[in-house]
Amino acid sequence: MLKLSSFITKRLNFLQKFRNAKYYSQYVKEMRKFWEKDPNSVHPYWDVNFKLKQIQDTGITRVQMKTGETREKKIVSVTEQFECEYSAKEEVEVVEDSTTVARKIIKSLARASVRGIPVLFMLIYPDSNQVDEIFIFDIAIHYFGDSLTVDPVDDMHSASLEETVFVNNIIKTYQNKGHYKAKLDPLKSTLGPFVKKDLNVDNIFKKPIWIDSESTYCLPSTTYIGYDQRKSLPFEEIIKRLEYTYCNSIGVESRHVQSADQIDFIRQHMEVEKLPPPMSKEKKVRILMDLIRSVEFEKFLAKKWPSEKRFGLEGNDSFIPAMNYLIECGASLGAKSFILGIAHRGRLNTLANVVKVSPKNLFSAFQKFDVSDEVKGTGDVKYHLGTSKFISTPVSNEKIKISLLSNPSHLEAVIGLVLGKAAAEATLFGKDDRNKTWPILIHGDAALAGQGVVYECIQLSKLENYSSGGAIHIVINNQIGFTCNPKQSCSFDYPTGILKMIGAPVFHVNGDDVDAVIHCCQVAAQFRAQFQMDVGINIIGYRKNGHNETDEPRFTQPLLYKKIGAMKNVQDIYAEQLISEEVVTKEDVDRIRKDYDQELESFFVEASKEKHFDQNVWVDTPWIDSFRDKDPMMVPKTGVDREVLDKLSKVISEPPANIKTHQSLVRIFGNRAKHLKNGIVDWPCAEAFAFGSLVKEGINVRLSGQDVERGTFSHRHHIIHDQTEFSYKSVNLLDNVFDNQANYTVTNSILSEFGVLGFELGVSMESADTLVLWEAQFGDFANTAQVIIDQFIASGESKWIRQSAITLLLPHGMEGMGPEHSSARLERFLQLCNDDEADVTLNMASQMASANWLVAEPSTPANLFHLLRRQVLLNYRKPLVVITPKALLRLPACVSHIDEFTTGTMFKPYLPDPEVPPSDKVKKLIFCSGKFYYELREERDKKNLNESISIGRVEQLFPVPYSEIIEDAIKSYPNARVFWGQEEHKNMGAWSYMAPRLNNALGNKKGPVNYIGRPPSCTSANNLKAEHDKERRLVLDKAMEV
Repeated sequence: MLKLSSFITKRLNFLQKFRNAKYYSQYVKEMRKFWEKDPNSVHPYWDVNFKLKQIQDTGITRVQMKTGETREKKIVSVTEQFECEYSAKEEVEVVEDSTTVARKIIKSLARASVRGIPVLFMLIYPDSNQVDEIFIFDIAIHYFGDSLTVDPVDDMHSASLEETVFVNNIIKTYQNKGHYKAKLDPLKSTLGPFVKKDLNVDNIFKKPIWIDSESTYCLPSTTYIGYDQRKSLPFEEIIKRLEYTYCNSIGVESRHVQSADQIDFIRQHMEVEKLPPPMSKEKKVRILMDLIRSVEFEKFLAKKWPSEKRFGLEGNDSFIPAMNYLIECGASLGAKSFILGIAHRGRLNTLANVVKVSPKNLFSAFQKFDVSDEVKGTGDVKYHLGTSKFISTPVSNEKIKISLLSNPSHLEAVIGLVLGKAAAEATLFGKDDRNKTWPILIHGDAALAGQGVVYECIQLSKLENYSSGGAIHIVINNQIGFTCNPKQSCSFDYPTGILKMIGAPVFHVNGDDVDAVIHCCQVAAQFRAQFQMDVGINIIGYRKNGHNETDEPRFTQPLLYKKIGAMKNVQDIYAEQLISEEVVTKEDVDRIRKDYDQELESFFVEASKEKHFDQNVWVDTPWIDSFRDKDPMMVPKTGVDREVLDKLSKVISEPPANIKTHQSLVRIFGNRAKHLKNGIVDWPCAEAFAFGSLVKEGINVRLSGQDVERGTFSHRHHIIHDQTEFSYKSVNLLDNVFDNQANYTVTNSILSEFGVLGFELGVSMESADTLVLWEAQFGDFANTAQVIIDQFIASGESKWIRQSAITLLLPHGMEGMGPEHSSARLERFLQLCNDDEADVTLNMASQMASANWLVAEPSTPANLFHLLRRQVLLNYRKPLVVITPKALLRLPACVSHIDEFTTGTMFKPYLPDPEVPPSDKVKKLIFCSGKFYYELREERDKKNLNESISIGRVEQLFPVPYSEIIEDAIKSYPNARVFWGQEEHKNMGAWSYMAPRLNNALGNKKGPVNYIGRPPSCTSANNLKAEHDKERRLVLDKAMEV
């Protein structure tokens, strides 16, 4: 016996709001008829239900839940909007086992199709296996206590609204969370990343007891599991099909995708009758051959070079057929070029079996050659090398280009270059045609989750002027990072969690199910082609060996590697599958394997005969014919016709006619016009002259960085914004100035240095006829892009024979702004220069041709103009680091005459003192660079020391203009002592670089070069204005001592 008390009157009012049902099930109707004739003819629970109809005033006691929360409190949370209040009533007795009756009532309520009641029950008590009998009777009293109309139905069961809601929800649950239940881990490890300790997967997919498994339910429009054209399915069949689709070897993660069209696309391609879909015999054989080549290639390397590091692919061998099929699909969808970025893991295998580099060339990289004069630079280890090739695909004889970019061991650093190069290359096929070039980024699981540059680069994916049309991200998921377990390296459920940020769907797939991997590649390729969006494929395998082949992984993962040691090779798994399907025979497999082994052996013999290492194979961005038959010793004149300068002067000094310009800009333009009319050119105008004249000559110019459109110091203003309310129009001043001019792109970047500079370097690599500039907001912010600077820009040509004219503009100057906004760390860039301080070469042209990059700190607008133009007019390409001023942007003394920009003029790497003619009376010669010259000159003028002190400006710090320096120091001022002057601290700036070079250049003729500047410091500048001024005063006083 069960006592019911404290039944709630106002809860009846709440429940009444859900009473208007359209129909009951026929079954309930028949039971009621039988009961009315004879109560003993039906089951006791029906008897109880229908008797409850006669009860009008009853009560219910407060029921304590397992969580410690009262039932009343739980109901309040659901019924809050109805402002329910509770009042106690009297008690009633109910005869029957309470649990049994309650469970049956739940089921009958679901069948009864009363709108709202099961929904209410699910909200209040979602775990339907834990029944609150009293509350169920509570609902039953109200349900059977009212007269409701009955609509006839055609069959034994018509789903209630609540059942339909549940079925729709369970379908959605599988679509969104089925990947948690999928068989993704080939190791089936209880230690792996796919065991969610905090996630009860069984509860997510649990079927409530009131759902009839044999009943048929209509399928919602959001699913395609009715692939046999059925619009409804039994519940058990629905679950079977959902399990088949979402809980096998493929786990689809798309809940975060915002586009309904994209979600629909994914479901159409995944909710298919056969998953993976059937493939032709020919295609399966090709996949098998790729697998055999992948596995046997690694075995061959291990056999021939057992002690060499190669970072093999074993354990994730299905990556090779995946890549080949992805490229094949992309080519069939219109792609003409694929740009790949991959770390060391699997790189050699990819070069051999995807990019189709001859194994002979790869084996040569293992050889120990004598260094010859033909070898340029330092080279790099074999698993960093890249290349570019044209290959054919099985579906088309048309050649496609594959470029695999060289990169260092800094994981993920290359992805910005891949995206930038892809974006730049796409423009070669036509504006906004980004389906012709596909970037493919291959990540390691730990690196994808851990490296911050991944976030920076992914953030660019949907931005104007940065989008590459969607990258395909493939994760070679070894379930380990060196010795680090996944739970130590990733806070997401998967390493691909970062891709959710941009709404990219991810297909997680068991690497041992090769057909499933291939299907994911096909869907990903079609998705990228249709939506030009990023998409991820997480191929989950394992790493058979240690981090490299000489590493012992069992020190840190003994259990994992015990399991790995027992794993069957995926090549053997797939071969057995195809043999069982009668696609191939065992003899076919053995023959394919034997033929490939013989092929590798013959290439090995050929490689053993090589005498020299062929560097030309390993060029990832060959500029065909760009500099053929051109003299690298020729340093060009960089001046332009006066007519060009006059036209540009007009453009940059007049507000655009079709928009309303800010009044302050109108005033700035007016001042520019006055100066230019008098032939006076300041720093911002000189920069505009350089860019404008280059685009007229067909050279594309791209300027990127934080706030570059206006300029950090409000000096550039190349993009003018309409001040009209709600207009949002803007004008690019240098766009469409000349007929048939090239593109000038000036674009603000995200607040990133590492990712953005990598992107811009990739853009610069694509074409020799593009000047790409990246400007730091302040020079010292370049330190967050140090990996790109050190590993790619400073050393890229030496390691990989890669040329680039990337130009860094780094604002610099000690102006009392504190340690974070004063120094571009000039000393670091000079330290990376590849010259020998003892080799005082007088030929500037030969120095430049052999330099790893150029470093300059110009002090005049004219020299800035020529320096920028020279970058893309030389007969080769070198990176350029420009230490740019802040104070000189508006300094009246820092101007040039327009004649210094005209035809016949050029960059001057050294500027002698224009105010002090050669004289043996000069006692002090101060070499300096940049804006420090103006401070020294002003101080000298104040103290009237023009006859005693000369100031020479080294405009180009590397290569050093030795001949001009020697001319000035020895011939022009024979009696002058030589000093190097700088505003930076002694352990910073150019002093440590210039001092030994000046001493070697001048020999014993002048004695040691002396230092003028601040003392050593651990910070680049003093934050206290008074101290800054005091330091400056001491430096200038010392400089003026005669």
